[in-house]
Amino acid sequence: LLKQSNAAGATHADGLAARARKMLAEIGGESDIYTDARLMLAASAEETDGAAHSAESLRIIEEAVAVKPAEPRLRVARAMLIEEAGDVKKARDVMQEASRLFPDDAEIKFRLGLFEDKLGNRVAALSAIRSAIRLNPDDVRPSIAEAMIFEEAKDYGKARAALAEAAKKFPAEAEIPFRLGVVEDKSGDKQAAVAAMREAIALDPDHADALNYLAYTWAEMGENLEEALELAQKADRLKPGNGYIMDTVAWVYYRLGNHQRALSLLRKAVPLSGEDPVVMDHLGDVYLKLGRKKEALKAYNQALANGFADKEALSEKIEKLQ
Repeated sequence: LLKQSNAAGATHADGLAARARKMLAEIGGESDIYTDARLMLAASAEETDGAAHSAESLRIIEEAVAVKPAEPRLRVARAMLIEEAGDVKKARDVMQEASRLFPDDAEIKFRLGLFEDKLGNRVAALSAIRSAIRLNPDDVRPSIAEAMIFEEAKDYGKARAALAEAAKKFPAEAEIPFRLGVVEDKSGDKQAAVAAMREAIALDPDHADALNYLAYTWAEMGENLEEALELAQKADRLKPGNGYIMDTVAWVYYRLGNHQRALSLLRKAVPLSGEDPVVMDHLGDVYLKLGRKKEALKAYNQALANGFADKEALSEKIEKLQ
């Protein structure tokens, strides 16, 4: 019924979803499928409310935790909903309690590590993540998370080492060379980044993030622009409505000299990216190429206000237009 409600038109979707939720709600705590039913019910409520931070979803899960206190999946779901509501510290506290109750649950350790990292507690994050790796060596996510913690700390040597170790265990996992490409790019080795992204795409031709990253890298380098356009457009098809990918497509068009097409796409990308400062800077560059200096200046000032990283370079652009 939930699948049908997703496929149905607006007239019938609500009725189908309501029937599904009623059936799920009638599955009692004595049932073997109670946990699955409650997780489905919470997910359905979240979708119906149209908000990522559904209070109804959290209420459903907290009620289920009271009925099934020994079910770790419900504890994880509760913490994730609390995090979605914006309270990462409380989510971390919920996972810490769950970790004490279920010390051998790899998913709880993994989630705890992610929450600790978001709170800036890298030592605690690494400890939890490494416990998750030990408890479930077949799960690639903790290994990637460990590398990303080092990447965030700008310890690129340890990030590379963690990814190399992960690649030995998961040679077919495209996310590993993708993350390595990000590390190489941040450490300043563009050619190594390109090679890693190519490897990621070879392993998974539909890895939208790798396609986008490689296309943007080439656009920045001014190389392989026709191929970059193909990659960026494919990423856009795989993740429609993503402002950052749309920005990449626009930026490739800009590099190819099609400034009007770039402008059309950037106007859409700006709100989709939450007025990301890099996207705003690109918009300013396009306006400038089209001779629309007043609009370029406005875009540059907005990029600066939104936290553009290279403030000195952007300030120079602004001064030239004033």
